[in-house]
Amino acid sequence: MNYGRYYEIKNIPKELRPKVPKDINVFVKKYTLKRRLSATSFYVFERQEREKFVEALKMFS
Repeated sequence: MNYGRYYEIKNIPKELRPKVPKDINVFVKKYTLKRRLSATSFYVFERQEREKFVEALKMFS
């Protein structure tokens, strides 16, 4: 994932940070990705793109 565009995420208050969705939680844990950044990058996708992305991740899990 491209985390490069999320430099300002450190300044977001804890209450507003997205939680890792159940769809990608297993993948994030398995590959020890950064949880906050993974959740943010997941929500950058539009709904249809997210669905395709989740399907692709299922192949790796």
